[in-house]
Amino acid sequence: MQKIKVASTQKTRFSGVELLKVIAIFLICISHAVQTSELFIDYSPTFDPAIVVLKIFRYFGHVGNIIFIISSCYFLFLSKSKTKFEKAINLLLDSCFISIILFAGIFGGGRTSLSDLEIVMQFFPDIFFNVWFVPTYVIFYFVQPLLKKLAINLDKNQYTIFIFLLTLLYFVLTQLKGVTVGLSSIYGFVYIYFIVAFMERFCQNFMRSKKKNVFCFVFFLFIFLLFVIVKNFASIFYPPLENSQIYQDLTVLFLFPTLFSVFNLFRMLKFYSKTINFCSSVSLFVYCIHDNYLVRNVLRPLYYQETLATRGDLYFLWVILLGITLFVLSYLLAIIYNFTFHKITNFMARKSGQTIEGLAEKMKKR
Repeated sequence: MQKIKVASTQKTRFSGVELLKVIAIFLICISHAVQTSELFIDYSPTFDPAIVVLKIFRYFGHVGNIIFIISSCYFLFLSKSKTKFEKAINLLLDSCFISIILFAGIFGGGRTSLSDLEIVMQFFPDIFFNVWFVPTYVIFYFVQPLLKKLAINLDKNQYTIFIFLLTLLYFVLTQLKGVTVGLSSIYGFVYIYFIVAFMERFCQNFMRSKKKNVFCFVFFLFIFLLFVIVKNFASIFYPPLENSQIYQDLTVLFLFPTLFSVFNLFRMLKFYSKTINFCSSVSLFVYCIHDNYLVRNVLRPLYYQETLATRGDLYFLWVILLGITLFVLSYLLAIIYNFTFHKITNFMARKSGQTIEGLAEKMKKR
């Protein structure tokens, strides 16, 4: 069986991938600004170039999420570290603390009224998947060791068939009503994990080739953009295409090879920046802040109510401005949180993790 390389034991990483993660969270902020604008702006198929561009920007959420998932899958697959309760507890506590702090600030400031259920949701954001990425990642984090065993033990032919079946299942599940499946989901984590592991095991020539990755990036990016643009203009004459789930799934699926190539190219960048690595380390806080339930459902719509009522003709500018504002303000709040409340969650997670792992060891000895 082919030997699997393991991650470096260095405490610091090169900053290429960390820079990519900062770019990813910026793209997610832009996408969510577009997403909220859909409540106020008509995104029906059109010849308006501004709307077409914003439709492309709408996919930036998929872009950012897939980049984060690829990065997580890659480093987890190569890592020799054991699964730690402390890490999972820390993530969940940070998500909870951020939600409660923003609830106190927004609700306490009289900016909105909430139902009893919505109030409860702010205290237990991970149970209600207020920010889907955190609980989904935690579930994946604990399942990942089992996935790794399977990924290591399959030979190339078995693995190829397995990936084909996963892809087929992806398209089948997306057609079922009431089932949420996509690359930005627990299934997406698992699907991307197995592809990343396959590439790392059997496609090292591609992984290390800058030319091949540039070609793959340009080729699949062109196909992706073509799909989005064709869908817009074709839907003018054939409206059912606008809501075609299969077409949507294909469009998003073409993003994966595009972004995997981008990940490889940034991974090849051999430089170190303490600032970039720090910004990357708080990117999850930025995610939790900018896409918080109240920010998403209260503050962002309020922004559009005010700006579009003033100058509706500048809608493109207002959307981009909101995305940039979300990014900047969320980063400022994330940095403050990192040096304050995060120290508390670190302490709580460490103590809780040690207690749980101690109990687990005692149970093993029985």
